[in-house]
Amino acid sequence: MQQPRLIHLVSIWWFRTWRGALLGLVAVAPFSIGFYLLDRAHIRSTPLRLAEQALVLLIGGAIAFDISRTALAKRYRNFRIALLPHGKDGPELSVTNCNVLSFCWLLIWRVALGAGVISLFAEWAKHSVPNAIRVIQMIAVLAVLAWEFAVLRMALTKRYRNFRIVLISKPPKSRSR
Repeated sequence: MQQPRLIHLVSIWWFRTWRGALLGLVAVAPFSIGFYLLDRAHIRSTPLRLAEQALVLLIGGAIAFDISRTALAKRYRNFRIALLPHGKDGPELSVTNCNVLSFCWLLIWRVALGAGVISLFAEWAKHSVPNAIRVIQMIAVLAVLAWEFAVLRMALTKRYRNFRIVLISKPPKSRSR
């Protein structure tokens, strides 16, 4: 058992990010096209806009939950994630909906809050230094990525109500001659 290292964080982050982007694109694209066509036909209303936002949040939440479940159960190249009871090294707990929801919710609200704060600072900086808009945007993107890694590390080291997350290294494969 070990603390998450940068390589672990990158592996888990990359798995979650590419899968989330792909699933999000596939799931939201048909609805986005539909709402775009309604807008082009000048069919606009507040309930329709609220429905669009609610649908995107609902789909995004479902995708985040599914990806969190898969990421917790996945066996990565050099390690795997295990859910263990507090103060014990076993038996491993199963990946239940309640456990996944705890992990997923921590990631969602902390990343969203941090990204919101970073965005507010970036907006303020863009108005304060209008000649450096691209640089400020780049710094904001890098800051959000750094925050996302920090939150992922927090989520992996947090002691949840019913479990804790540990990373278990896979033994190196022995080479036979």
